Amino acid sequence: MAWYDEDSFLTRSFGPSKFAIIITTLILICLPILTHFFFYRAKSPSSIPRFLVCGPSNSGKTAIVTNFERQTSTAQTHTSIEPTTILAVLPPSTRSSSARYRSLNDPQAQALQPLLLVDTPGHAKLRRHAFTALENSTSPLSGIIFVVDAANLSSERRDDESISGLSDSASYLHDILLALQKTSATRKKPLKLLVAANKMDVFTALPVSMVKGVLEGEIARTRETRARGLATDGAEEETDILGEDLGVKFRFDVLEEFGVEVEVIGGNVEGDELETEKWWDWVARLL
Repeated sequence: MAWYDEDSFLTRSFGPSKFAIIITTLILICLPILTHFFFYRAKSPSSIPRFLVCGPSNSGKTAIVTNFERQTSTAQTHTSIEPTTILAVLPPSTRSSSARYRSLNDPQAQALQPLLLVDTPGHAKLRRHAFTALENSTSPLSGIIFVVDAANLSSERRDDESISGLSDSASYLHDILLALQKTSATRKKPLKLLVAANKMDVFTALPVSMVKGVLEGEIARTRETRARGLATDGAEEETDILGEDLGVKFRFDVLEEFGVEVEVIGGNVEGDELETEKWWDWVARLL
């Protein structure tokens, strides 16, 4: 029997018969359903974005994490000695980057956007927890929030507390940035770091532009001191120098070459008038 015979399958399929109508109807109904299940239902659920929160002691890390969790005035906190992971959700007034162009009536846009905040101790002997989180390849970070006390960075004040506050913050931030520089080859996309200049409501707090400037200047001095120490030990390597080129003035933007984008944003989580909106906006851009 030839393919064009009256009784052939193709002839009956394309002819005006009940068989052809039934087959066509089944295809029209089943194909969209199967496609939907294949592309959406078969997907594994996406993991919750993780943000590392680090910084020196008394900078306000736990206060920020608590505020993000409760989205209210911060309760009294205490110094952390172990890392703590807290589940928070994006405020309804802040839209994530993935939902920014969705309709307000879209269920996806109205759904709460969860995120995990990993609060790490700021004491020098306990900072290893932050570097362990950086090295955890099984749970990649969506971003890093490095908290500094903007009221304790003034280079004009000569008391021991302010000097140690600036040098300690810059030294810790230097080490975090250097660790990110060394692992830049393992990342598929740039990693963003927020320097959260906290306590901007305090009278002695530096403006955001000055916070950025004093940190860059102190980090530059730290890397020069470290480079001299490496040279003395006979173990100097470019990978051990932040930015790798001491001949280039250090600024945060030199790290973009290594897939690290640094942004400094001010705010505060204590007092009657909280200022956290800009920090939330930064987080929302990464979701």
